[in-house]
Amino acid sequence: MSDTITGDVLFAQMEKFGKALGLKLPPPAHKDLQGSFIEYAPGKSMKMKFKLQEKHENPGGVILGGYFSAYFDATMGPFSFLETGMWTVSLDINVCFIKPLKVSDGEVIIEARVISKTKSNIILHAEAYKGDNVLVATCTSRMLIMKSKG
Repeated sequence: MSDTITGDVLFAQMEKFGKALGLKLPPPAHKDLQGSFIEYAPGKSMKMKFKLQEKHENPGGVILGGYFSAYFDATMGPFSFLETGMWTVSLDINVCFIKPLKVSDGEVIIEARVISKTKSNIILHAEAYKGDNVLVATCTSRMLIMKSKG
């Protein structure tokens, strides 16, 4: 028996929790990035995928570095929310680029995991992979756990 939660079930849980806190979950940016949840293992990890789009290319035909950061942030934000039960804000997000992404790669898979969690902070690490399981970037982020809006 698996302890992971997938796709539509995860979206429904996030919407329910988000409404209770007055938050828009999943984040609206997921629509532009065409992100979708693959799986969530509570206390451990989250995996998402994003469609690579021509409008996100630089003049050289590769995906802009800022979109790598956006893919990581769009994974780590919901993941941190599910892990803490509260909304979070990034204190920093450090991306290490390894290989370029091109629209012809189809999609990028982001796998995030918890490194540390305290009452006020959560530290996450993530890796980005091309569809053929080639590592293209890594990321570490410290996030501040916020109090309820209400």
